[in-house]
Amino acid sequence: MSKTHIYSGTSIQIASSSDDIVVHPPIARGCLRESRFKCNDRILIIDGFFHQKEAVDLTEIRRLIGIGVSIAGASSMGALRAVEAQSLGMKGFGHIYRWIRRQIIVDDEIVAQLVDPRNFQPITFALVDVIYALRTLKYRKLIDFRQYSELVSVVSERHYTERDLDMLRTAMRKVGADQEMLGDNLKAGTRKKSDAMIAIKKLGIDSMVEVL
Repeated sequence: MSKTHIYSGTSIQIASSSDDIVVHPPIARGCLRESRFKCNDRILIIDGFFHQKEAVDLTEIRRLIGIGVSIAGASSMGALRAVEAQSLGMKGFGHIYRWIRRQIIVDDEIVAQLVDPRNFQPITFALVDVIYALRTLKYRKLIDFRQYSELVSVVSERHYTERDLDMLRTAMRKVGADQEMLGDNLKAGTRKKSDAMIAIKKLGIDSMVEVL
């Protein structure tokens, strides 16, 4: 019986009672070298380590695709690797994947976040999530184009370990906007989480997965 393995924990936290779904913490280098994977198994990479541990590399992905394992990615590390490994047959889902695919140069930091090592919950916000949230505020006319441009510039210049709620509040105040508005928008739901749900639905396992 084939299984679907999901690596997540930061963009989205999920659980499943199905024997056909295996939920793992964020992926790191070496995770895909294990012998647990069989031909016709599926792997969905959502979250992964960037700096706390070595990141999963293309060699591991290539080997598993070569033995008949289907690998897809979305949201964060999964979206990055899906773009890099599309020529190998890795699939990608979601807005972030498509956005990264259009870029000439891609820096891992656009999706990186500082996380709590105990539960993988985010401490800071990913640049891509902040930009998508700012686009939403601009579309709703809650900030104007000048404020949007200034905010994108400010948050892009900060290291991913510094992009926390206090930093966002300060940036919003400096452009004359409601300091809570951006944080409230992000806490209501991020683009990363939405893309993870898109990927889970694309794989047809949404009825077998519970979002925590």
